[in-house]
Amino acid sequence: MPRFELVPGLRVESVGEAWVTWSPASGETHVLNDEAAAIVEVLAECGVMDAGTLVSKLVAEGVAAAAGRESLRFVVEMTWPYLISAGVVRPARESAA
Repeated sequence: MPRFELVPGLRVESVGEAWVTWSPASGETHVLNDEAAAIVEVLAECGVMDAGTLVSKLVAEGVAAAAGRESLRFVVEMTWPYLISAGVVRPARESAA
């Protein structure tokens, strides 16, 4: 299962009720929805992880009820490509494993 990590040097700030991130990898600023912000927050706290581990952590933190695990997993899987293209996360490097 692929594992992901935050791009080094990423900046994330709360602006009102929104989350904004700047990536040194893309040189761009992006507004994150709540789900993407939760993913970034968990990766920042825990480091490299795969989708299954991330979903378990989000459920444990109360982001979704255990019954909503599959729905949350779908959201996480659909969010990875956006976060990668935005330069927020990247596939984990072998040395980080």
